[in-house]
Amino acid sequence: MGSRHFRPLQCILLALTLCSPVHSDVILSADTADAVLKELHLLAAQIHDSNNLPARISAIFARGIEATTLAGLLSREVAAHGEQDILLVDTTVRRAAELGVVIHWSGEHRRYYFDGAAFQRYLELAPRGSRAGFFKQLSVI
Repeated sequence: MGSRHFRPLQCILLALTLCSPVHSDVILSADTADAVLKELHLLAAQIHDSNNLPARISAIFARGIEATTLAGLLSREVAAHGEQDILLVDTTVRRAAELGVVIHWSGEHRRYYFDGAAFQRYLELAPRGSRAGFFKQLSVI
């Protein structure tokens, strides 16, 4: 008799469960890759078009961070799904290269790496900049 009182609540909970979006372990979607690539494109334009050295240096820093983030996403995608979405991964790497961002696969380490060109450029332009110590530590690692 007690369960009869909870039946409407159970139906509501079941309906909510069935209608809820399914969360999967999608790491790199086409939308995510496109968003990061668009940001890399915008940063490349800022670097190229800016006559303001501090603004250019800031864009170079942001580009390095975006490229590193993209390499991490690609690595996590391959680690989670193997070659299931290899076309998306390969296309993303190719499009990044077209934007001047070199990301390569290390079979030995089973992960993608950004070549660090933005970090090197930052150090050339701002060897004593606020983030120079961070990049110098990265280059030693």
